[in-house]
Amino acid sequence: VAVKVQRPEVENIIKLDLDIMHRLAMQMERRLPEARQINATGLVREFASNLKKELDLRIEANNMSNYAHNFTGDTQIHIPTVYHKLCTQRVLVMEYVEGINISDVERLTSEGYDLSLIAKRNLDILLRSALEYGFFHADPHPGNLLVLPDNVICLLDFGMVGSLSLRQRESLARLAYGISNGDEKMMTRSLLGLTEQEGMVNVESVEADISEIYQQYLYGPF
Repeated sequence: VAVKVQRPEVENIIKLDLDIMHRLAMQMERRLPEARQINATGLVREFASNLKKELDLRIEANNMSNYAHNFTGDTQIHIPTVYHKLCTQRVLVMEYVEGINISDVERLTSEGYDLSLIAKRNLDILLRSALEYGFFHADPHPGNLLVLPDNVICLLDFGMVGSLSLRQRESLARLAYGISNGDEKMMTRSLLGLTEQEGMVNVESVEADISEIYQQYLYGPF
């Protein structure tokens, strides 16, 4: 098994750091219009809420089981088994998995893995988890992604996840459809449906900006 143990006193350290961040955000909003526009204190509150959830490893254990349940029977993804009876708020016990780090392209290539298939499967997992299930891994950096034999993707570290309502999923799907069809109006409506606005929004101006961004990046190299 792999055992994840929370560091002693980390909860108190994090609470102090978050308090400092909140005070700084309040000062920024008083002095800088840009900080008010991006809602700096709101960003800190959301960050704090997510971080506090990570302090309870039982939540991470449940996240892993939830994710595994959504992909039951899917042979392109593997989520380590969680041993819930051995888990506590500060200890997480799960199946130990050996694989190749997804950023180790040289080793993957030398051992005959299909890089195109790995990329396709990663994208498929991301889109399905977000748009189909509304529950996605929110920290998929290379350290949390392993490749197993037969190009199977293994996800690790479910301390940070995201949830999307049905309305948000529909807006994201329309956004993707709008991008694929070059429909600036649909892109604009979808983006506005995914965001919070204060006061009146100049929709034509937003649409013009989106059109410019779309034209600038659509045909550029990746």
